[in-house]
Amino acid sequence: MRLWMAEASRPAFAPAGGFMASFVQISAVQFRDGLPKGFGAFRRPGSNEIVFMRPFPGDLRDPQELFVVILSGIEWGNGESRSAGEDAIRVALLHGPSDQLVFSGDRVNRSGTVESVMSRVRDRVSHLERRSRRDKCPECGSPLLRLDARDGRPFIGCSGYKPAGCRYTRKFP
Repeated sequence: MRLWMAEASRPAFAPAGGFMASFVQISAVQFRDGLPKGFGAFRRPGSNEIVFMRPFPGDLRDPQELFVVILSGIEWGNGESRSAGEDAIRVALLHGPSDQLVFSGDRVNRSGTVESVMSRVRDRVSHLERRSRRDKCPECGSPLLRLDARDGRPFIGCSGYKPAGCRYTRKFP
């Protein structure tokens, strides 16, 4: 699996007026120890970033194709997070065989303490995993997810939308 995500390379946001929050440095060991169980560390191809990844619990296929991915912003070589404002942590859902992003959650800024940052990361992982519907798409067999429409209303959609082009949706119960 090649594992790449263009979403992680967006430029950082700098608020008007020069105000910048105090960003905390997080080591690879602190990051790993603060994650829920089951995440492995991988080097992101084409970059020097550590990516933490585990199978998505809603994917009941064998072998599993969906993965919860955390782009850490931590350099592989030195094990330290990048400079303040360069990169936020991102929690996402990845379709492994196609290397396509299925769902990307909000960014987690590295402001506050290591414990508060890792608490927000765990919350994002939990939120992403709760989106799983534990049932399969009747058209392509991919897991169904609770998604949000542009207007904010929830609906049920197929996780194979981007990778396989499946367009199955239904109303949220």
